[in-house]
Amino acid sequence: MLNKPSCRRRPASSALKTLDPGLRRDDSGGMDDGGMICQRLLKHSARFIFLALAIAWAGVIFYLSSQPSIDTPSLFPGQDKLFHMIAFGVLGFFLMGGMKTTSNGYRTRQVWLVVVLVVLYGLLDEFHQYFVPGRTMDIYDALADA
Repeated sequence: MLNKPSCRRRPASSALKTLDPGLRRDDSGGMDDGGMICQRLLKHSARFIFLALAIAWAGVIFYLSSQPSIDTPSLFPGQDKLFHMIAFGVLGFFLMGGMKTTSNGYRTRQVWLVVVLVVLYGLLDEFHQYFVPGRTMDIYDALADA
């Protein structure tokens, strides 16, 4: 059974005080971290979940692009480009969720990193489709992926 991280009050100890001077004694003699430890654990957990979702979603995209053909009813012209934009937009959303934020949100550098990663994955996906029977590499699909 896995030990879950606890967000409860810690016992007082000199080791904790030296490691984190932000901790203070509460009335019962324990250490009160003001919820900071819980917030850090939740942020790290959420980032990990988003990165795991991004990897899983990239796998779904790879699996779908490995299929010789996907039968979808034609609802309007260019719907496949919309599907590409949605699929790679979701990938970008998951990747952004896995990034560490500042008090002002995401850094410009982080946004550009996600854009570059999604574009590269879209290009690799189109290159991969070149080798799949029944699929073709399409520059317009690559643009929609971006």
